[in-house]
Parts: sequence; C-alpha cells; structure tokens
Amino acid sequence: MRSDPLPRAVIADASPLIGLAAAKRFDLLRRLFGRITVTRAVLDEVMAGGDKPGARELSQAMREGWIRGAPTPSDTWEFLDLGFGEASTLALALRHPDALVLMDDLVARERAAAHGIETLDAEGILRAAERAGLL
Repeated sequence: MRSDPLPRAVIADASPLIGLAAAKRFDLLRRLFGRITVTRAVLDEVMAGGDKPGARELSQAMREGWIRGAPTPSDTWEFLDLGFGEASTLALALRHPDALVLMDDLVARERAAAHGIETLDAEGILRAAERAGLL
C-alpha cells in the first residue's frame, strides 16, 4: 500500500504558458511543478499562436511528457462568464481536490477562490522561482 501523498495536480491556463515562453522562462514551469496538465481548450488556444510564444514550447513539453493534455470537461459551461480556456481549466480543477491552477485572469482567479481553488499568476510563478533560487 502506498503511504506517500499523491502529487498535487497543477493545471495551467494559456496566459502563464504564453507569458513565460515570451519571457524565455518556460523552463521554470517544469522546475517548479514537475508535471502540468492543460485542457484541450487551452492546448488549442496556445497552439493557435503558430510561431507565437508558447506554441513551440508547449509542443516540446508535451513530447517530453511533463505537460499532458486532458479533455475539456463537459461542465465547462458552468463558467460562461469566463473565456473558454479559463472556464475549462476551472472545471478540470474542480475534479482535483487541492489542485493548483496557474492563471492570470483576475475574474477567473476570483471565481477560483470562490470555489476554494488556489491560483498562482505568472508574477507569482516568478516570485516562487526567485524564492527557490531559480532566478
């Protein structure tokens, strides 16, 4: 029987992925969190950028296996006031107790907090990296 705790689910929305890629610090995601999950909606949003920051980095991370895709939850519609990526990310997080959501949008973070979901924006990720001695 396994006695060590299961790793915490880390679920990312598009904006921190794109922002950290643009800042040439996409590596911090792997170094801080190990594994990250994105919904199909987020994957489509980032990859739609083509050659824009985030698309190449996300594709490589998925090939390496440290970012994995998950189906967009059917209950994403519960967050109609949010963008599709944010809504799908929160819907997925509700299925993972103690999940950490990487998300920049203020309204979406407020909705997450109302559901007891912890969030971290790109600035918070950079602060965490600095505290961990990664910057």
